[in-house]
Amino acid sequence: MNDMPDPQKPSSVFLPYLILMCVIFFAFCPALGAMYLNWDDPGHFTRNPLVLAPSVQGILALFSHPDSVNHTYIPLTILSFVIEKKVFGLSPFFSHLINILLHTGVVWLVLVLGRRLGLSAMAAFVAALVFAVHPMRVESVVWVTERKDVLYAVFYL
Repeated sequence: MNDMPDPQKPSSVFLPYLILMCVIFFAFCPALGAMYLNWDDPGHFTRNPLVLAPSVQGILALFSHPDSVNHTYIPLTILSFVIEKKVFGLSPFFSHLINILLHTGVVWLVLVLGRRLGLSAMAAFVAALVFAVHPMRVESVVWVTERKDVLYAVFYL
């Protein structure tokens, strides 16, 4: 019998992923007390009329006008802000929490991808760990407007 965990089975990556989740929450939990940044967060989220008072026309405009928000075409990101504002209001805590949860999902996908590419369980875990806490990920996870990077990673992987 082969003692290697089957990369096709989610249970084979459950314990490593649980460890990774703990590391991610430990590393990024200070962001839960952070506020919105004055750079792009007001334009994209906290003062965006498409988010504050969503309408069918506004949602359609997100997808049909390439420069609908700060001359940037990010309709899924803005749509996620619309949904978030509807459910949680303008709460920086939930904005940061959602980014952290999306990042944990991406890290799980990196772990599974590593196993499917033939890496050993330990090598896939180390790759996912490096990705999880790499300094390049901090901006994407902690800066609310950079949700576009985390969403991109979810859909890419």
